Amino acid sequence: MSILRQVAARTLAAAQRTEQARQALSVAAVRLDEALDIATRALEGARATSAAQGLALLVRARQTITEEQHRLAQAEGVVLGFHAALALTDGVGGATYTHETQAAAGPRASSEPGAHTRRSQREVTAALGVGAWDGLTAAEHVIDAGRAIGRHPARRKKYAIREVRSVEELDALFDALSSGGERLHDATYAGSSVLLPDGTRIGYRTKSKTTVEPTIDIKLPDQRRLKIHVNTEGWIDDAG
Repeated sequence: MSILRQVAARTLAAAQRTEQARQALSVAAVRLDEALDIATRALEGARATSAAQGLALLVRARQTITEEQHRLAQAEGVVLGFHAALALTDGVGGATYTHETQAAAGPRASSEPGAHTRRSQREVTAALGVGAWDGLTAAEHVIDAGRAIGRHPARRKKYAIREVRSVEELDALFDALSSGGERLHDATYAGSSVLLPDGTRIGYRTKSKTTVEPTIDIKLPDQRRLKIHVNTEGWIDDAG
C-alpha cells in the first residue's frame, strides 16, 4: 500500500471516529435534557441557592455538549476534505498532492468563530475543483444538517431537511454544490444526479410525493443524507 493510501485510510478512520464521538455526545445530550426536565420540575419553587446553582450547572453542561458537537462536525468536514484530496490524488489525471494542499487542510487563525474551518475547507475545495455554498461543500452541509441553508421545516422529519425560498435559490444551490462532479445516468432517479470526487452524491429531483417543486437530495457514502425543498410561504428575515 502506498504512503498516500495509508494516510487516506487513516484520515477516513479519523473521520469515522469523529462521527462516533458526535453520536455519543448526542446520547449524552438526550440524557441531560431528561435530567434537566426532571430537576426543573422537582426543584420548582425551591429557594435554596444550591438548587439554582445545580440547575445552572446542568444548563451549562448541555450548552457545552452543543458547542462540542459543532466543533466535531467542523473537524469531521476538514478531515473528509483532506481525505478527498488524497483520494483524488490516487486517480489518473487527479490533482497533485503538495505541501500547499496539506496546508489547506490545516486550521488557520481567525477572529470569526468557526471561520478558520470554512476557510481551510475552501482552500481544499479549490485544490479539488469541487463547488461550495456559503463556504461549505455538499458533504459538510450534510454533516452540519444543512444549518447554513435556508430554514428547517415546520414539522420534524426522519431525515435532515432544509427549505429555501424559491426554485431560483434551489437551482443556484445545485449548480454551486454539484460543480466539479461527474454526471450520472440513473434511470431510477427522476432528475439529474452528480457524483462528487469525495463520494458525495447530489441529485436534483423533479418529482416528489410531498411537493410539486423540485428537490435536492444529497447523500454521503455512509448513507447520511440531506434534502432541500422549496417553500415560498411564511418566511421572515430571521428564519433559522
